[in-house]
Amino acid sequence: MYDDTIPDLCMFGGPMDDLDEKDLNEAIADSIHINPRNGTLGLPIAGSGMDQRKPKLAMMVGKFWKPGSELRIAFMSGTPWQHDQVKKFAPIWTQYANLKFKFVDYDKSSPPDILINFDPSRGSNSYLGTDSAGVARHGRHSMNLGWINEKTSENARRSTILHEFGHALGAAHEHSSPRAEINWNKEAVYARYSGPPNKWDKAKIDHNVLRKIPDKYTKATEFDPDSIMLYAFPGSLTMDGKGTERKHFLSARDKEFMRFIYPFDTQDVGMFNTIEVATGNKSQQLFVTTVPWNRKYSSPPAMVWGFNHLDIPSNRNLRIQANITDKGPDHFKARIGTWMNSEIHSAGMTWMEVGPDCGFVHTGSVSLRDIPGWQKKPSQNSKRVTFSTPFKNQPKVVCFLTLLDFFQGEDWHVKTYATNIDHTGFTIHMDTRSSGVMHGVCVSWFAYEAGRPDMISGRFSTNDIRVPSQHRHDATSAVIFDKTFSRTPKVLLALDELDYAQAKDLRLRVSTSMVSKDGFTWHLQSWDDSIMYSAGASYLAWAETEKSKSNLNGSGIVIV
Repeated sequence: MYDDTIPDLCMFGGPMDDLDEKDLNEAIADSIHINPRNGTLGLPIAGSGMDQRKPKLAMMVGKFWKPGSELRIAFMSGTPWQHDQVKKFAPIWTQYANLKFKFVDYDKSSPPDILINFDPSRGSNSYLGTDSAGVARHGRHSMNLGWINEKTSENARRSTILHEFGHALGAAHEHSSPRAEINWNKEAVYARYSGPPNKWDKAKIDHNVLRKIPDKYTKATEFDPDSIMLYAFPGSLTMDGKGTERKHFLSARDKEFMRFIYPFDTQDVGMFNTIEVATGNKSQQLFVTTVPWNRKYSSPPAMVWGFNHLDIPSNRNLRIQANITDKGPDHFKARIGTWMNSEIHSAGMTWMEVGPDCGFVHTGSVSLRDIPGWQKKPSQNSKRVTFSTPFKNQPKVVCFLTLLDFFQGEDWHVKTYATNIDHTGFTIHMDTRSSGVMHGVCVSWFAYEAGRPDMISGRFSTNDIRVPSQHRHDATSAVIFDKTFSRTPKVLLALDELDYAQAKDLRLRVSTSMVSKDGFTWHLQSWDDSIMYSAGASYLAWAETEKSKSNLNGSGIVIV
């Protein structure tokens, strides 16, 4: 039953309307710097306004902290009693999320990750995930807990603190879930929330109450009526008279969501984005980061890698390479670069380590220039690849693009894939419709035993859901696995195809959302004025087992 003695709805995402383009770009860079995986999550940049303001880095990115992080939390105001309430209830999240909370004294010279205010006139609200750090860095509170006082019940205090910290960890309102089926009475909603204590205008009411976050921007699964992120609404706000109840404890799905986003097993795919190391607006041609190996190896492991993000200007030749170099005993370097007079606005890569004790996997790379006759610039290029040790049976092969070298003059098009796969090898292809301008392509490939119960691979393309002439910025659909994993798998994916109009900048990102035991939602996205005729990516999904942990690793991944 709706309880009107509990304070009203919070403003999800924080007061974003006062942020300018510089702030928004900084928020994007922060999210990727704090957790590179955010660059491949199909989630909004922040709480509101992104579509209208189009920041320079106009991308949808996740706002999750890096698993295993220690978040520094400080109080900007409040009494010792109020501070104790936060210290009592907020850490409940860390029982299910691989994060640590450290409460520190507020020091402007050393800003915290989350800065809390207790202004009763501002209600209760929080910025989303990593946005909190940027706001706190500028001396502004990232969370306000105006409803925490000695007159409210313990249930209400627990509910509010857990809810706002859910936002601070990256969770959206449950009633905004694309799976929510709330039949709103809009006029009643506007009347209620335009008055005290919220006093919101129509736009804020639409954003905080009525809107549904599209599938492509969420990690949502099913609507959870028991979620701590679901606020209570009286039946008078719905057409069917069905309201929702305020929750005081984390639901089973709240806990499952946090375990998935912040796993205690921190193994994951390795990722690097140039935004992490870019030096302001200064033009760069080489971006490098040093990455420690996920574990100790007797010798450096083999690796497979590919692009997952490209933002390249059209006024120069398209030249870009993602590479793994300097493989030493403790670490390696991930590099993204260009050459001659070409430029990179931003780019990203992903990778996986393949340990020397992994006998059911082969990896390698092939260059267009390894193929006889490539100088004649045929539209179809292929080469036979022979495994160093034959498989017992026909394997599966996954291919990723790692280098592109295209002249100007024609549209940019390339597709790589494998055919004629048998236990001894396969034929790798690098095809193009723009044979006159394709000057170089490199491909990284990964082959593994077919029929493994803990591994599935495949590919998807915009051509699966539309024809090239129907070009638009967002292409989204779902991959349904041909078998159900015993647990939610991890997914490695990188680009294997692109077809873009050369007259405009090449902007392309591949990402996932809604990963489950049965499949995942994929997104191939361009932005601004880019013209994406088509694009495609290959993927590898695996569910780790204890037996598999010593076999495959990605800087941050352990895979079967």
